[in-house]
Amino acid sequence: MLDATSAARLFHGTLQGENEALQRLKEEAARVGANGVLLTLVGDRSRGAIGVGVGGGSASYQRRNGAVVSGAASGAAPIVQNSAQGVAIYVSGQP
Repeated sequence: MLDATSAARLFHGTLQGENEALQRLKEEAARVGANGVLLTLVGDRSRGAIGVGVGGGSASYQRRNGAVVSGAASGAAPIVQNSAQGVAIYVSGQP
């Protein structure tokens, strides 16, 4: 059984990432002496998330009635890798 992934990307995998994962799977198969791979899974794999937050600002001015403005914002983006899994096989050229 082999498992390979692409480089991490934000939000979702790409065709380039899928090709990268498949190439790595082929290289893993060659390292164990296989000359073929039976694919069992190709897809995206979550690797966590990256978060960003901004906050803690305020401003005020004095008029008849004072006014205060403040705010905060935050968010997160998933980190995803393309993934390929398969079974390494060796197919003999002789019947």
